Amino acid sequence: MNEILRTRVILMRHAEAESNLIDSLDTAPPGPELTGRGREQARAAKESLAAMTLGAIYASASTRARSTAEIVARDDGLSVETAPGMTEFSAGTLEGSVDPHHRAVYYGVLGSWLLDEWDNAMPGGDTGRVMIERAASTLTEIATRHRGTNVLVVTHGGLARGLTSYLDARVPFSLRLERRLQNTETIELLFDGKSWECARWADVNLESGTGLTEV
Repeated sequence: MNEILRTRVILMRHAEAESNLIDSLDTAPPGPELTGRGREQARAAKESLAAMTLGAIYASASTRARSTAEIVARDDGLSVETAPGMTEFSAGTLEGSVDPHHRAVYYGVLGSWLLDEWDNAMPGGDTGRVMIERAASTLTEIATRHRGTNVLVVTHGGLARGLTSYLDARVPFSLRLERRLQNTETIELLFDGKSWECARWADVNLESGTGLTEV
């Protein structure tokens, strides 16, 4: 990839939200706010990004993503722009459920998408293909708008994993399925104007020529 023109997009899972404490399937915006611990996580994430010059910061339409992004952006002179296409994969008719069986159904469908079976659908919801194509279009528009810069997009764990898997087929299936993102963990993607490359998935380095390396 062209080092001068490429865009580095950092997909960050939002900080801890109230719904995380009860394991509810909370995918529809606006959703709950961050917990006190979540706000601390967001401040720590801001520190971890201090060495990187960001050209823009985006967040999904969910409150927990926007609140995370606003803490990261504070005092940096950047405003947080909303990217509705980066909202979490919809749970369909399972929305809001705390039933372990419903969670198993949701993550089973998500798992099939991570294996490239995008035509499967959530109960009462869209297929993965409908949602992932919308997200991919949104992210490509963002990367094109900010060519040659570093862009932070605060989104959701399932969407970040699914979108990365969709955009870069070279990401190993084992990584897609087994390495879930914790709150405020990130995936780094590179865009050269035509194609995407996953450079890093949380603590695993995937940039071209490096192989799989823990960092």
